[in-house]
Amino acid sequence: MEAIKRLPIGISDFKTLQRSQKYFVDKTMYLPLLEKISNFLFLIRPRRFGKSLFLSMVADYFDCANKDIEKEYQGTWIETHPLESKGKFQILQFDFSQVLDRVENLEVDFNTYCCSCLNQFVQKYQNYYTKDTVEWALAATTSKDKINILSKEAKERGYHLYLIIDEYDNFTNTVLNELGEDTYHNMTHSSGFYRNAFKIFKPNFERILFMGVSPITLNDLTSGFNIATNISLHPWFNMMLGFSEEEVRQMISYYISVGLIKTNDTIGVTISEDEKINAIIAEMKPWYDNYCFSEDRYNIDPSMYNSNMVLYYLNNLITTGKAPKEMADPSCRTDYAKLKNLVRLDHLDGDRKGVLMKIAEKGFIDASIADSFAAEEVMNPDRFVSLLYYYGMLTIGGTDLDALHLVIPNNTIRKMYYDFLVEQFQTLHSLDLNDLSAMYRKAAQEGEWQPLFEYLSSSYWKDSSIRDGIQGERNIQGYFNAYLHLSKLFIAHPEIEANHGYCDFFLLADTKKFSTLRHSYIIELKYLPSKATDREAKIAKEQAVEQLNKYITDTNIQSLSAGTQLHGIYLIFQQGNATEIGEI
Repeated sequence: MEAIKRLPIGISDFKTLQRSQKYFVDKTMYLPLLEKISNFLFLIRPRRFGKSLFLSMVADYFDCANKDIEKEYQGTWIETHPLESKGKFQILQFDFSQVLDRVENLEVDFNTYCCSCLNQFVQKYQNYYTKDTVEWALAATTSKDKINILSKEAKERGYHLYLIIDEYDNFTNTVLNELGEDTYHNMTHSSGFYRNAFKIFKPNFERILFMGVSPITLNDLTSGFNIATNISLHPWFNMMLGFSEEEVRQMISYYISVGLIKTNDTIGVTISEDEKINAIIAEMKPWYDNYCFSEDRYNIDPSMYNSNMVLYYLNNLITTGKAPKEMADPSCRTDYAKLKNLVRLDHLDGDRKGVLMKIAEKGFIDASIADSFAAEEVMNPDRFVSLLYYYGMLTIGGTDLDALHLVIPNNTIRKMYYDFLVEQFQTLHSLDLNDLSAMYRKAAQEGEWQPLFEYLSSSYWKDSSIRDGIQGERNIQGYFNAYLHLSKLFIAHPEIEANHGYCDFFLLADTKKFSTLRHSYIIELKYLPSKATDREAKIAKEQAVEQLNKYITDTNIQSLSAGTQLHGIYLIFQQGNATEIGEI
C-alpha cells in the first residue's frame, strides 16, 4: 500500500520532500522556460510563496552529483519532457538569510558564510578537480579567491557552473532597516563588499538564478553593469510560484481520497466530495487567493493562492477536523512587523504612512510598478507603492489606461492594513477595546446593535484629528473598516456586491466557528456636506433605506447569512457627526 503523502509543512529542500514522500505540487514545467529566456535570471516574489523549495528543485535537477534524478522526478512533468542539461552542472547555493548581521563584523560575517558554502562545494565536487586546486580552494581565506581558483580549472576542463542564491536581499534589507542607509550604501555601492561579491559572479558562472522579495538591492548592486534578467513581471512565470485553485482542489481531493479530510459539513452530515471541496475553497479563497504577478496575464491565468497559507489551513483541517480559528496564518505577523517598519522613518511628512492609510481606506490604488529602484527612492510614495506590491501587500487587479489597478489581495493582507489603521487611530483617540468586544458580542448574539454603532460613531466624532486627517465619506469608511474587522465573531466584507450595487459593509456572523451567533448586518453609510439642507438629509436617508432593501434581498447575501437574522443599518453623517442611526 502506498504511503500517505503528508503536507510539506516547513520543508524547503526538494530531496527531503521527495525522500520523506511529502505532497508535491509539480512546477517542473517551468524549468525549460527558465532555460529559454536567459542564463542569468532574477525573480521577486512575496514571502511564503515557495521560492526556497523551487530553487532547491532547480539545483537538484541540474546537479551532476545527483544520482537519483530519475527517481526523484518520477511522475512529474519534466520526467516525460527531459532537458539535455539535466544533471550537467556543478551547483553552488547561497541562502543569504543565513548571514549574520552584526554591525561591527558585516563584511567578515558575509565572507565567513560564503567561504563555508564554497568549502562544501569543494568537498562535494572534489573528484572533478586536481588535488592542488582542492587544497588551494580550501586554504583560500576569501570567497573571491575560492571562486577564482575553482572557476579557472572548471573553464579549462569544460565544467558547467550554476549559481543559485536564495533570499539574495535578506541580509541587505536587514542592514537597511536596522543599521540605516549609510551602512547599506557602503555595502552596495562603489567598492562595497556586497557589490564586489556580485561583480565576480557573472563572469565565473554559466548560469545564475537568484530570488528575493525586493528589487531595491538589485538596483543598487547593478548600477553600471547588468547582472541578470528580471523576470518578476514576465507573463511566462506568473503561475510559477504559489498555487492555482486547480492545484489546491487537487490537493484537497487527494487528502479526501486517503481519508485525512472527512466529507461532512459543519453539522456532521455527509456530503459529496465535490461539495466538500467547494466548501473548503469557499472558505479559503477570500483569505489566501487573488494574487496576479503579470499585467499581461490578468483575467487570463487563474489568480494564485499563497502556498504557505494553504498549507496552514489544510494542516489545521487535517489535524483538528476543522478550519483554523485564526484564518490569517500567525506567521504573517512578521510581515506586519516589517510593514510597520517601512513607515517608522516618516518623522516629517509621513508620505509612506499616508499611502498606507489611503490604500487601507479605499482598498486599492492606481499606480505603475517599477521593476527596480534605489533604496533612497523608497521615500518616494510612487516607489513605496511598488514595494508594497513586491511584498505581496498589493496585487494586480486590472488596468486603468496607463496605470495598473493595484488592490489588496485578500482578507489576510486586508487585516494587516486594518490593524495598522487601528494602531494609528488608537494613538489619536484610544477606544476601550474590551468594551468594544462586549458590544460585538451583544450585536452578534442578541441583535443589540445600537451600542456598537453609536459608540463607533461618537468616538469618530470626538477626535477632530482623525476627522481632519482624511476627507469625506472615505475617511469614515476607513475608520469603520478598521474597527469592524477587529471582531472575530463576524466576517467583515467591505463593499460586497449585491443586486448590481455595493453595500458599504456586510458583517456576517461566523456561525461556523461560533454556533450560537444569530445576527448579521448590512450597513450603509451616507455622508452629507456641511451645508446640506434638511431635504438633502431626507433624500440621503431614503436612498440608504432603498439600497439596504435591495441588498438584503440579494440571493448571495441571503445564502451567506442563512441561519441568522439580517439587519439593515444606515448611518447618516454630516461633518463627521452621525446625525441619524437606524434600522430598516
